[in-house]
Amino acid sequence: MPEMFEIMMRQNRLQGNNMPEYLSTHPLTQSRVADTRNRAEQYPKKSIQDAQEYHLMRSRLQVHYAVSPEVAVNTFENYLKKPDAQSNEAIRYGLATAYLSNNQFEKATNVINELLASNPGRITFQVTLAEIRIQQKKLDEARALLKDALSRNPGNYPITSTLADVEIAASNGPQAAEYLGQLTRRMPQQEQLWLRLAEAEGMARNIVGVHRARAEYDALMGDLESAQRQLRQAQEKLPAGSAQRQVVSERLSEITSRLQMHKNN
Repeated sequence: MPEMFEIMMRQNRLQGNNMPEYLSTHPLTQSRVADTRNRAEQYPKKSIQDAQEYHLMRSRLQVHYAVSPEVAVNTFENYLKKPDAQSNEAIRYGLATAYLSNNQFEKATNVINELLASNPGRITFQVTLAEIRIQQKKLDEARALLKDALSRNPGNYPITSTLADVEIAASNGPQAAEYLGQLTRRMPQQEQLWLRLAEAEGMARNIVGVHRARAEYDALMGDLESAQRQLRQAQEKLPAGSAQRQVVSERLSEITSRLQMHKNN
């Protein structure tokens, strides 16, 4: 925080000390910077060890942001040449995801199966194996693997989300919408879930469901007018007096109120 304030103060001086509007009620002064630094120094020092899952996700992100899948494969293959690297699960997992990204499915499967042999219950490895099966179009295998994992980890986000991917790949919109609906009810602030739900509802030919999901996505993205239009379209397609129309109407009223407040401000 004090570092951020110092950067803002330097930027302010470059602008001729003309106070930006967003700072008009909270002007920056040297004493305020000093106060935040003093408060920060009073926090007790803690030593926090990174969990294994952190290192796994770090490897996965390194593959995701690599210049190309080939570069990712070469990078992790070189990592494995270093001493004791074979015992590093994060590096081996990174290699598996690199192979997957590069469509080397058999090599990816071999590495993941080796990791699962020593960590049979780790969800990250199970989900990645299912992702490999999805890419191979072996949807029945992916579905069976994930359902077994879900039975032992009810409600798990990565498992449920990947099951939705399986059903979308299988053109099974209703089941994909069911899985994504479960996730949106638990995590309604995750905008990408609503976008995926809209896709699944479209596949299921549930037009009302598409409008409702798109409305929630638009609302989270700050486009209240679009959300209002989506809900009105959903409302028009529902029979008068139905329970679902009442739910849509209530949500439309909430969005309309928010939109009016926004315009008044």
